[in-house]
Amino acid sequence: MAELRVVFMDAGQGDSTLVVYPDGSLMLIDCGSTKSKGVVAPEIVNVLNMYLPATPGGNTIKTLVLTHADVDHYNMIQGLVTAGINFQHVLYGGDVADYTVNNTANFLRSHPSVNAICGQDNYSDPPNTPNADLSAPTDGVYVWVLAANHPNTAYADKNTNSVVLLILYQELKVYLMGDATVATEKHIVQHYSLAAFSGVPIPEHPAGATLLDPIGPENRVALKVGHHGSARTSSSQAFIQKILPQILFISSDTRPFGGTGLPNSTTISNIDTWSPLSAFNAHDFVFFEDINRVFTQLNAREGVYTTLYQLHPHQEGGSYHYVIKDDGSVDLQRT
Repeated sequence: MAELRVVFMDAGQGDSTLVVYPDGSLMLIDCGSTKSKGVVAPEIVNVLNMYLPATPGGNTIKTLVLTHADVDHYNMIQGLVTAGINFQHVLYGGDVADYTVNNTANFLRSHPSVNAICGQDNYSDPPNTPNADLSAPTDGVYVWVLAANHPNTAYADKNTNSVVLLILYQELKVYLMGDATVATEKHIVQHYSLAAFSGVPIPEHPAGATLLDPIGPENRVALKVGHHGSARTSSSQAFIQKILPQILFISSDTRPFGGTGLPNSTTISNIDTWSPLSAFNAHDFVFFEDINRVFTQLNAREGVYTTLYQLHPHQEGGSYHYVIKDDGSVDLQRT
């Protein structure tokens, strides 16, 4: 049975997501960490080793996407290169000169197959044209770059530059947000509300609906929440009410930012209010309690999954393998 896997890997306070296409080829989106790096780096390698042997060509990741130049999204890439992992194609958000850690800027400059999107200001794929380099139409996988290099004219912020991806497979949507901000989300909503979507035949997509609108009555949508679950910068009401996510994945550790920990309970509460989260499985997850300013571990039946799922006796997390099968059914595995 063919399937698409989206693996949300535990990167501590960082980000790393692996997409496994039905033919076994891979797309790695970010690979960085600024807390617990020593713990999570071997685990990320373990996950990659689960899938690399089956890739066409062997030991090769077809596409590397670096969403933007924050260290916690890219500082482990050079270690993968040193370990002998090859990248056929590269796409990055922001200015290449900002990738200053671990010689990553030179790696990007010298790579022979850098996507033409790199360096383009305020890029978005056309609503009715999936990205040719990232999609696999013969396997029914369609991918859009919803945003890349969106400028923030109010203040300097690399996060607005984030590459944001939408994956569509078997009438399920997966949004991968990087650290995209409210400004990026606003651009996405405005850009993709201009025209009705007709680029890919989807039987249950309502006539006149846009790319971001629900598909059919179930509207199965997974969202990798922007900026590690920050309520201050990301996941705006207009964006959430447009895409209506049902399953949330958040990559975070217990590192505070300006006294605010991530993921933020306000973020989860807001999304729960603005979009009907569906039950999936009973699970543990950890979030930051705003009022008491402590991290809390819960066991819940909400569609919320954080890579930090255990606080005691050690701060531990895990990787979630979100599996979409060719019959449209969904499975969730944790390693």
